[in-house]
Amino acid sequence: MDIDKLVENYFAPKEENVLSKDMLWELFEEIITEQKTIKEGKTKTSSAKKFILSLPKMTPTEAWGDPANNARKEMETFFRAIGGGANVDEKIKYLERLQNETPKGGRRITSPRRIISTLILLESLSSCLNSFGASSAGFVFEGFLAGLLGGHQVADPEKGSLPIEDIIAFSSWEGSANMPMSLKVLKGGESARTGSAIKGSYTNLIDALTKTPAMKYIVAYKEGDKEVSAIDIVSFDLTTDNFLDIMERSGHNTKLLKLGKRSIRSSNKFLRSLSSWEEMLPYLQRSDGYGREPTVPLPGEEVEPNAPTPDGIELDKYGYAHLKEGRSHGTQWYVNMKQLEEISGAVDYKTLGTLKVSPGALLKTAEMYMDVLSDSITSLFEAVSELSTNVNSYFITENRNEAIDKGNTAIKYADTIAEQMSAQTTSDEEV
Repeated sequence: MDIDKLVENYFAPKEENVLSKDMLWELFEEIITEQKTIKEGKTKTSSAKKFILSLPKMTPTEAWGDPANNARKEMETFFRAIGGGANVDEKIKYLERLQNETPKGGRRITSPRRIISTLILLESLSSCLNSFGASSAGFVFEGFLAGLLGGHQVADPEKGSLPIEDIIAFSSWEGSANMPMSLKVLKGGESARTGSAIKGSYTNLIDALTKTPAMKYIVAYKEGDKEVSAIDIVSFDLTTDNFLDIMERSGHNTKLLKLGKRSIRSSNKFLRSLSSWEEMLPYLQRSDGYGREPTVPLPGEEVEPNAPTPDGIELDKYGYAHLKEGRSHGTQWYVNMKQLEEISGAVDYKTLGTLKVSPGALLKTAEMYMDVLSDSITSLFEAVSELSTNVNSYFITENRNEAIDKGNTAIKYADTIAEQMSAQTTSDEEV
């Protein structure tokens, strides 16, 4: 009710200038409802804070990328609770879905097990992005995603070309096809579209596409300055079919494609005239950006030793320049999201979702589910926390009478845990 209007109506000249009983009751009910809403909101916030504090703190490490590691095995229960199957798009959407009050294309998550697992993983992701330097955070993020996608991190070989794939997704899930992925954690702009450019080794890319015709890139763009508040996750497939489309998006990349004495324009036109990756490969291995000895002969020719030139760059008898391994030649390729959008018809470019990882966002997420996370669930985590505290006190307290009191308290919390666990494991759960 509008109080100003009510007062105005009350003092307005009327035949019956009376504040009726009905109007008084309406005003009373409105005030009571408002007070009740404020009280419930404060209670829900307080419960959510206590719940977040009682969650197990899982510190992410690279060990999560090794299915045989005990740290990874301990996390499997949480990773397995995230829906979406063997599909990276659906996995990210599931995590995002928990944070949306009105999820797009689906109902809210109602399983306490899945709500708790998702909150634990989001808090771990926050720790991954905020507790490590930029370089270390990238490696730890690989372990996180490898665990989420049932895969493993790829170790660098002792010899040979470095792989561009960082993880092999779904490799530990029986019946699922292995999927190589290259992961990037980059600084974002106002959006992923204006974030940092993706870059990588031109030589390694050519070698990788020769072995695997398609590589999925997962890019996480960080929002926030000192603290990462959210990450915008996008993906695209770089394949033998769209390799030239992507390389031609910048003048820098086209210089890498230059073939010997041909001009850049002539080189691109010639490569475009070839009908397959197999036909392009011998020329790509002799392009200016390629940094290793060719392994595939030119049509009708055998690979021959190259004669060194004074500046250390080797030219073969056809005039193709290339570098021996280890020599720096600015051989990284670049592409940004805006450029990928411009060739969306050739590149499978997707925005997978935004995950909010700030403490405030996690608290708000917990608040949304306090009606689902009943008092029994909250009591369970509080009991686990208190059990641990009292057990530790039992062993370290010098006064044995006090220690025995702590032990008896621990027993009471153990009984509470048993009761709550029994209730939760027999309750209906979202499929």
